[in-house]
Amino acid sequence: MSVDHVWERLKFYNLVVLVGLFYAFLSYTALHSVILEPTFKGNIFSVVMGIPLLSMIITIVLKSFFGDITITKAFRFWNATSALIALILIEFHAIYGFGEPTSHSITPYVPSYIFAVSVITVALMSEYPKAQKILIVFGVIVGIICFHLPFFNVRSVIPYALCTVAIFGSISMFFVTLKYRRVSQVFLVLIALRLIALCCFQLDTISKVEQGAIASVDYSKP
Repeated sequence: MSVDHVWERLKFYNLVVLVGLFYAFLSYTALHSVILEPTFKGNIFSVVMGIPLLSMIITIVLKSFFGDITITKAFRFWNATSALIALILIEFHAIYGFGEPTSHSITPYVPSYIFAVSVITVALMSEYPKAQKILIVFGVIVGIICFHLPFFNVRSVIPYALCTVAIFGSISMFFVTLKYRRVSQVFLVLIALRLIALCCFQLDTISKVEQGAIASVDYSKP
């Protein structure tokens, strides 16, 4: 392994950390600052939906103007990572009621709508291959649907799980087009784990319903 290669890897990891800190600061500011809090109204899902979209915009712009340089790769890393974090949070909401929106106003989602339209527009106008453009548009649309489920008070875990599987699938396919097969395989494993978890959760729910039905039967009557 050459010195230049080691230096590039160190530079990449440093940039990944810096970009991660930038997004953490941005998320905290959106939820707690005096200026942005009235817009987002403490709605964590509108914030975590916007971060991957913002990251995608920055990545597409960087690649279009500067190519596949180290900073582009660092932002691309956070495209997938921020989407993964966002989906974990939305799944926790589905299962445990985490992060229940304090307001059902559409206002907190407006910045994400702007980001989503920007991502789709820039992606379609860019030099990305057709397959990558389709995957980007599909992932953005499914992501918007997924993060609006709490807004519509959807309680069933099934729609959340299906959205997660669809988004992971699009991310996996996107990394295949980039020839990052190991990363793609990681998301395929995550899809399998999510489907297994969904089956186990549904079986547990059915079991509890059956136990409740049995317990409610009055055996004292002839």
